[in-house]
Amino acid sequence: MRVIYVHFDAKKESVAVLPAAEVVFSGDEVVWEVTATGRSITRVELKVAGKTKPFFFRGSKNDSRSQKIQNGRARIRGVAPHVKKGRRARYEYTVRGIRGRGKPPIELDPVIIIVPPE
Repeated sequence: MRVIYVHFDAKKESVAVLPAAEVVFSGDEVVWEVTATGRSITRVELKVAGKTKPFFFRGSKNDSRSQKIQNGRARIRGVAPHVKKGRRARYEYTVRGIRGRGKPPIELDPVIIIVPPE
């Protein structure tokens, strides 16, 4: 299992993702641990885009997942798609903090590289 940490700071209007680029084995679980300071960010959205098979979010083949932030925290779980031996897949994703009162979201576009298991 790989953990990717996401932190939204509403006051600074910023988001940080650690690690910014992650290498994951196909079929591994990926967990995005989200924290937010300030009360204006109420939801987190995660949208994954790749040229091959989609990520799996809670048994769904949708390319996105949304989660309500409660007590400044949220967690999104996904499973990396399978890639053929000797190949790899590059997935870009957008992590977006949704704010109320018509304010634009705070977002960032990190990368995940999927490789076959050894």
